[in-house]
Amino acid sequence: MSRLVIAVWLVLLCVSFVGCGGDTTPESATPATAPQASEPSAKAEAESEPEEQPEPSIATGAEPQPEPEPEPESNGISSEWKQRLEAIPDEFLVVYVEASRIIAELRKRTTDEERLKSFKRFGFTYDPNPNGSIDDVRMPAPPPAEVMAVIEERLNSRKKPMTFIISRTWASGPTTDEAMSIWNQAADIAKKKHLKKSGDAEAGTTAATDTEPQPEPEPKSRTWTDTTGKFGVEAQFIDIKDGKVQLKKKSGSVLSVPLEKLSEGDRGYLTQTIEQTIPDEWRKKFSAVQDENFWECYLEFSHILTLRGFVDATCAYDPNSFVPNDQIWIVAPPPAKVIDLIEVKLSRRPKTPETPYYPGNVAIGSAKGKTVAETLDIWVEATEKINEKRRRETK
Repeated sequence: MSRLVIAVWLVLLCVSFVGCGGDTTPESATPATAPQASEPSAKAEAESEPEEQPEPSIATGAEPQPEPEPEPESNGISSEWKQRLEAIPDEFLVVYVEASRIIAELRKRTTDEERLKSFKRFGFTYDPNPNGSIDDVRMPAPPPAEVMAVIEERLNSRKKPMTFIISRTWASGPTTDEAMSIWNQAADIAKKKHLKKSGDAEAGTTAATDTEPQPEPEPKSRTWTDTTGKFGVEAQFIDIKDGKVQLKKKSGSVLSVPLEKLSEGDRGYLTQTIEQTIPDEWRKKFSAVQDENFWECYLEFSHILTLRGFVDATCAYDPNSFVPNDQIWIVAPPPAKVIDLIEVKLSRRPKTPETPYYPGNVAIGSAKGKTVAETLDIWVEATEKINEKRRRETK
């Protein structure tokens, strides 16, 4: 009997096992969890693989910009030269062209290789505003042939005559003195070519106007005599160069007579004639500054400035150092006509022994690109040269 009961119990147990899907785990038992060791290993594997970076242009949505196309050339010249020519007036270009021609001629005559290499350093700078430097336009000289052709065509097509030329510049070359010397030669040539019927050749201080300039009257022929009154010649006044008066005779020949050899009447005539050709601004300065010693130093000062390549220097005559704001400021170097007038005025001074002179009543401003101290040193140098000359004359 007991065996029968056991057998029935086993059958019922099997049936209940099949009905529960084979889950033999008691309800009170805690379910097993997955091992945690696999998680760190997966993380380490993820860190070991570098993350793929998206392309910037695609990730940001910005389309790549195309490279700018080079500006097309105009008239066969580069855009750089085109910009230079657009910024520079004709009054500067006429001098630049002549300077370039002088340099080109020097190249033809030069055989020394080192000398030829140094010619690449020639250049002249147009400065529309002396008080700033960001607007300077540097022109290498000579320019390429196609650029020269464009400049010449532009100047030849000009209808209105020029009333002035711009003869102030920054010059560079094998030496500054040589470059400035070439520029000054070019300015003289440009004046004769372009200012024959345009009145005064004021250098870069007055803008041309729309009013047609009146032709300069033909100089009258007159009798010129020497200081003794014994010698005379019928001639026309042409110009003053290096302290010598250029006189053209009826035959066409030209005489060069030192200023000091002409009579006082002739020098008075020259003073009046030249004063009529300079701007009112300069006539007022001469009227305000009667000190001839100052003008003598100013003339030597301007000469040294030109040789050293200094431009737009300033000095001031101070009639009374105890009175503020009464200085008379003067730009140096001055126009060529002003230099002529100073030379004539100084030649009319009485020839009397003079003591060494140092003008204490003078204020000095800086030249362009130079300090006041550098400019003042040149003024002192000018006075020393004058004093040395006077010492020689009084011996």
